[in-house]
Amino acid sequence: MRQFMAEVKKTRYRKIWQGMLAIMAVQFVWCAWIFSRADAGELASGYYYAFLQIVIMNSIFLPVILAVAASRIWDAEHKGNTWKLLGTLETKAAIYRSKFLLGALYCLMMTSMQTVMLVLCANIFQFTQEMPVRHMVWFFVTVMAVDLMLYLVQQILSMKYPNQLVALSVGLLGAFGGLFSYFFPAGLQKLVIWGYYGVLRSVDMYWDEATRISTYFERPMDYGFLGFVILLTAALYWVGRQLFIREEYAS
Repeated sequence: MRQFMAEVKKTRYRKIWQGMLAIMAVQFVWCAWIFSRADAGELASGYYYAFLQIVIMNSIFLPVILAVAASRIWDAEHKGNTWKLLGTLETKAAIYRSKFLLGALYCLMMTSMQTVMLVLCANIFQFTQEMPVRHMVWFFVTVMAVDLMLYLVQQILSMKYPNQLVALSVGLLGAFGGLFSYFFPAGLQKLVIWGYYGVLRSVDMYWDEATRISTYFERPMDYGFLGFVILLTAALYWVGRQLFIREEYAS
């Protein structure tokens, strides 16, 4: 806890949460604009419509903000070259764990804000669809799982490369890759980790070109693939921890 609080204090003025609030505000404005133009049929499937919109926005914005968060959490030590000093005050494993927990806290904040945003949109724009609690829980769990996985990817890059442009560039390219993966066949989508927000979505849409009517329907919740994401997250944590412990600058 002492090491975690030290990490919190180090990032107090780095404006990470302000950036996340800005992203959430953009998403809310986007949803508000969409639902202000929605017809009765779309409001009848309002939650499903919202899930799909937020999944697309997550693929665009979240890889970037997670890259920024990881960079801001890790670059202080790079700039001050304080790795060896830190290693004398606390164990390397504790330092790595504390930085991960801080990133996980930011992920939890974003996912919670998105869930609240969904409820707000439903009340403001008067969705006539009953709240699908099962899908809300699935949305929260899957977004959180993918957030943690992508944060760990960015954490490893920010840890390994003093030049944070490397990590930030990967986050930006990942956002483009995640968005374009929606146009890939289902099997290929799973090769692009930044597109896992879409792979794990629990609703989908069918667009009838002749009638110009969109039909929203449930998709099977892929518990097996969610388990794979959780295992991949655990593996990334272990790999990053081992890399950090073995780095000479952390000794």
